[in-house]
Amino acid sequence: MAQRYWQTKVKSVTQPILALWWLAALIGSLTGQAPIKLVDVTDQMGIVLPDRLPLSGQYRLPEGFTGRPIAFDFDQDGDLDLLLTYGPHVAGTLHTGMNRLYRNDDTVWVDVTDATGLAPFPPAGNAAVGDVNGDGYPDLYLCLFGADRLLLNQGGESWLDVTDSSGIANTYWSSAAVFLDANQDGFLDIYVANYLDYPSQDTLSCFHPETGEQTYCEPELYDPAPNRLYINDGSGRFHDMTAAMGLVDSTSRSLEVLLFDANGDAHLDIFVLSYRSPNLLYLGGVDSGFVEVGIPAGVALAPDGSEPAWNQVMTLDANGDGYADLLFTKRDRQMQLLLNDGTGGFFEGRYQTGLFQPRLPYRATVAAVLDLDFNGTDDLILSDPGHGLRSDSLMVSTTDSDFRRFLLSDGQNHYYPVGASSPMVLDTILLVPIMPTDSEKDVHLEFLAVDSVGRPLFPIFPEEDPFYFPTSDPSEAFVQVSPDTAAPTDSVSTDSAQTDSSFIDFTEQAIATIHDFGHMDTLRIYEEASGYVVVDLTGDGVQEIIATYPVGLVRMWKREVPRSPQFLGLRLRTVQPGTNTIGAQLTVSAGEISRRYILADHNPLLFYLPDRVLAVSVAVRWPDGLVNRYEVTALNRYYTLTRQASQP
Repeated sequence: MAQRYWQTKVKSVTQPILALWWLAALIGSLTGQAPIKLVDVTDQMGIVLPDRLPLSGQYRLPEGFTGRPIAFDFDQDGDLDLLLTYGPHVAGTLHTGMNRLYRNDDTVWVDVTDATGLAPFPPAGNAAVGDVNGDGYPDLYLCLFGADRLLLNQGGESWLDVTDSSGIANTYWSSAAVFLDANQDGFLDIYVANYLDYPSQDTLSCFHPETGEQTYCEPELYDPAPNRLYINDGSGRFHDMTAAMGLVDSTSRSLEVLLFDANGDAHLDIFVLSYRSPNLLYLGGVDSGFVEVGIPAGVALAPDGSEPAWNQVMTLDANGDGYADLLFTKRDRQMQLLLNDGTGGFFEGRYQTGLFQPRLPYRATVAAVLDLDFNGTDDLILSDPGHGLRSDSLMVSTTDSDFRRFLLSDGQNHYYPVGASSPMVLDTILLVPIMPTDSEKDVHLEFLAVDSVGRPLFPIFPEEDPFYFPTSDPSEAFVQVSPDTAAPTDSVSTDSAQTDSSFIDFTEQAIATIHDFGHMDTLRIYEEASGYVVVDLTGDGVQEIIATYPVGLVRMWKREVPRSPQFLGLRLRTVQPGTNTIGAQLTVSAGEISRRYILADHNPLLFYLPDRVLAVSVAVRWPDGLVNRYEVTALNRYYTLTRQASQP
């Protein structure tokens, strides 16, 4: 992700014009902006996720973690390809062929999983992309439940597993990883965030306090796993330098790791999101390594001083000052915004930006940052898979019309909601084989859903092997609520369950009665997303929103716009040994507009420009200090900026 850390706006704008602009934005927020129209383009792109595997029935935490989409240019042909990781599952049952790699061949997406040699590897929970050998092709680090794997890209044709010869030996349950040049020698190193020291044969058994039924154990019952930093010596070997670089930690149950410039010194820093332990912020750019400053920076603990239980973190520039802020979301739908003071100190920012609304609060379990209205500010998409939950074990409800999921920044440090013609809600039919019962015709099934730290939202039925398919006509499926599992006020007839606005929401100990539908049983799944990845896969300047859902499905949504925005896409590339692009600084100038970014991954940088802009100047300061300058006179396309050792 490219991190913007400074922006200079046009200085000739007068105060009265700003006041009128603010008034127009306020009126727009009150009267309502034209709804955002989103279209599901998954089938159009030909992306198919494998059917979810049956679970072991042993209530093991890794089974509850789904994978993540990873976009990168595998074959270096100028467009982004897509890796779909599947989730860690169980080390003793190493299902292969579940990760899928799709190559973008112009308008056709080709599944090259088998052809590239990726199929034999176990399902990954996450992955990191970086060019570790400097050949210009991005390599892959797979985060697994068990021994992680490092795969070298063989010219965009195949993968070569070099884990054993590379010196990397991370056998903990890894949740995330990033590539960065930690010791500033020109070669990319690997920082691995580990979640739990989880035994391959888990002997713990946990039971529900009310029902006494077996369930998943809380993550706090397992020891944290130490994170690791592997330093690349440039010869293909990596060395564990965690202690030498100041990154030793024995308390963090790490869920995510971010690279961004926290203190504005133009060096990438490391932020580690931890579960029920203090978050970590490591400042880079020092000769001796990293310095951990989580507590003095104000990012280590929750607002009440307790150890945090956030399940997601992301960077954004919420108040438009050019510094990277942090937005956290939580399972209980709380959001926390920490604003950056420009020196690496963070303070509460929900009140300043309007994200705190006492009468009708914004809430989210997960969120995504993107520029929805193409005006150069960071907007938000919120998702709350649990909205509308009650204490009943089973409920049928309608969508929450008051839930505001699209928030636009008005350019004056304030967010306001807008509607959407399609809210990216999954509307899918779950199809399962009929299971005969002796006592009754109806079939009782229990389905799996867990949150982002592996805790179940309701039980599983391990013998079932369900598979999923989308439908354009939700009325094809119907749900009959068992009268002994729902209160009378929650009962619903077959007809009411067929309407587009109704859904069935399973919570703890929920059991549904599925009506006999031919030789199969059907259940309509109506869910909000449990995760987002935002990226321009098609290269048209309008980003796709890749949404993952609790049932294990992935869908891709695209915003329909009346006319294409004016944009500029920039890729950085270097093929010289001892050089890399991670940590490069870009200054993009157009007239009096100047924006600065620091690159934190291999994906292209996309930003939007006013219609009056006709030419753009770009300066790139590479991580080794070399500066290259480029002039762009044709917009609405992507450019590859190649590092030049010397420039006239």
